[in-house]
Amino acid sequence: MRAFDTLLRSEGGFTVKGIAICNGGSGDKFYKQAISLRKLGYDVTVFADADVEKLNQIQTKAKEQGVRLILCEEGLSIEEQLSQDLSWTDICRLVELAINLNRNLNILNSLNLKSINELKGSDETQQTVFRSNIGQQAKQQNWF
Repeated sequence: MRAFDTLLRSEGGFTVKGIAICNGGSGDKFYKQAISLRKLGYDVTVFADADVEKLNQIQTKAKEQGVRLILCEEGLSIEEQLSQDLSWTDICRLVELAINLNRNLNILNSLNLKSINELKGSDETQQTVFRSNIGQQAKQQNWF
């Protein structure tokens, strides 16, 4: 979300739109924070993964308190959801960005690639396989 805010900075970012971003931590912690903020009268939206089933109960409670939830498809992390939904051009740009941001990780190797051009030049069948692998590797290795 902070990256999206940075991209929108020339337009004033999220702040101009009345949006504040906070990292609420993992597990149910940020749902509890969202509920608390909602009880204080703030409009609250949670954008989150859907890869942890044990959170269903707290998500229901948050909805009941008026917190809006934007969740990935069931079973998917944010990284996996993005790798399924973005255009192929944007996927390649994200992988390139991850490579540049994480010189200590061998991202190409984790994707069984020799170069970024191999990814860019893949056909639709290969892209389907890469999409899944990219999402999983981005999540496991914390690319972003």
